[in-house]
Amino acid sequence: MATGHAKWTGGTGCCLATHGPSAIHLLNGLYDAKLDKRPVVAIIAQQHRTVLGTGYQQEIDAHALFKDVSQYIGTITTPDQLQFVVDRAVRTAQANRSPTCIIVPHDVQQLEMPDALPHAHGHIATAVGWRPPRVVPPDDALDAAARVSVHQRVDDALEAARRCMDAAGSSARSA
Repeated sequence: MATGHAKWTGGTGCCLATHGPSAIHLLNGLYDAKLDKRPVVAIIAQQHRTVLGTGYQQEIDAHALFKDVSQYIGTITTPDQLQFVVDRAVRTAQANRSPTCIIVPHDVQQLEMPDALPHAHGHIATAVGWRPPRVVPPDDALDAAARVSVHQRVDDALEAARRCMDAAGSSARSA
C-alpha cells in the first residue's frame, strides 16, 4: 500500500511492521518502490536491545535484511534520536526517490520522549521542510538547445508536409 500510495500520489509512502516475519513481508513492496524510484519510509520494530544478536524469538538482522533495498537505515536506540532519524529517513527517501528504513526496538518504544532537545554538543538539530532540488543547465546549453529547437521544428514541419505530398501523389494536384 505504501508503494502504491507513492506511485499514485507522487508523495512519500510509509509502512509499519512489527519484528520478524512481519518486517520480512515488507520486502516485496520496498523492492517495487526501489525499482520504480518511489520514496517509501518503512518503520519496523525490533526485539529489545538487550536480546539483539542472541537469536531470540523472531529476531532478524534487520540491517542485513534491508541494506540492499534501503538507501538509508537508521536504528533509534534512545528517544533523543527519534527526530533526527525520522527526518533523515524522510529526506533521503524524497531526495533519492528510494526506500529507507527506520528500526525501533520494543524497549525504546516504551521510553518517554523528551519535551525539547537541547541545542548542544552531541545533539543534532534538524531543519523544517524539504524541497526537491532545482537543477538548471548552464546558459550556453540552454542557448544551444533553443537554436536547435527552432531550426529542428521548421525542418520537421517541412519534412512532414513533403511526406504528405508524397503520400497523396499526383491525384492531390487536381483536388
